[in-house]
Amino acid sequence: MKISEAAQLPAAFAQAHFPQRYEAAQRFRFEADRMRSMAAGTLLWYRFGDCESRLCKGEWGKPYLAQSDCHFNLSHSGEYAVLAVRARAGMDARGCPPAI
Repeated sequence: MKISEAAQLPAAFAQAHFPQRYEAAQRFRFEADRMRSMAAGTLLWYRFGDCESRLCKGEWGKPYLAQSDCHFNLSHSGEYAVLAVRARAGMDARGCPPAI
C-alpha cells in the first residue's frame, strides 16, 4: 500500500476500525510517521477485519494475533507499507535510491 493512500482515509474510518492505533499515531511528531502507522493499521484491517482487540505483543515487542496460528509482519520504507501473512512470517521493506 502506498503511504499516501492512507492519507486519503477519513479519520472517522480509522477511529472506528483501529482506534488504539489511531490514538497512538496522533502522538507522532511528524505527519509522515502518522501516515505510516495508519497505512499499517489499514493493511491489518483489510486482512483481519476488526482485530485490534486481539493484537498482543510478544516478548520482544513483535505483534501477533491472540488465539491464532496466523503470523504477520508489517514493514514500511519510503512511500510503501507491506503486510506478510502466513504460518511464520518475516520481511523487511527497503527503499532503493533512484538510479543515476
